[in-house]
Amino acid sequence: LDDDQRPIRTTAPIVYIDFMVRIRPPDGSEIDLGKIREFIFYLSETGLPIQKVTYDGFQSAESKQVFIKNGVESEVISVDRKPDPYLALKSAIMEGRVSFYRYKPFIEELNSLQYDRIKRKVDHTATSSKDVSDAVCGSFWSCITSEYAQMYLSDPTFVMGARKIDKESYDNKLPADPRSNPRSWVASDYKDLDDITAILDNNKW
Repeated sequence: LDDDQRPIRTTAPIVYIDFMVRIRPPDGSEIDLGKIREFIFYLSETGLPIQKVTYDGFQSAESKQVFIKNGVESEVISVDRKPDPYLALKSAIMEGRVSFYRYKPFIEELNSLQYDRIKRKVDHTATSSKDVSDAVCGSFWSCITSEYAQMYLSDPTFVMGARKIDKESYDNKLPADPRSNPRSWVASDYKDLDDITAILDNNKW
């Protein structure tokens, strides 16, 4: 509300999480990063529009070079250095602006997260992980902070690629609001957990 107690209208992006997967290394071995790159290129060849690939920094230099040489943007995005990405994801989930499917590892990792207000860091417990949630959070953060997102939210027309696109025309091509789509869901719709608010409780993250 403003000073006169009138509602203030704001514009915020809706993000769709199309695909999540947990990849475990073979026993006694490590994940083959080359095969991960091949898998991403395979997804692109099947028609999935991959515009950018991001890493958290671990052993990313070579992969970034490969993607950039093949015309795919690539950069490092850390969701550990500051709490902003996770706190933004939390707000978006609570506001119904994130659409994602029921992927058990992701839900379990969300439920294990804790926010250390002294270190200002969102982290997992000693007996859990957050590899999938980090990937989703990094993807979400990349989406909402991208050049295209900022243009879309602030300008009636915005640049996508090399073309100037009318915002209203582009809106008509977007999927329906996830809150009105019975085949999608947001956290508040997930009934299989005893209390979904436990995931987003301020005492945790």
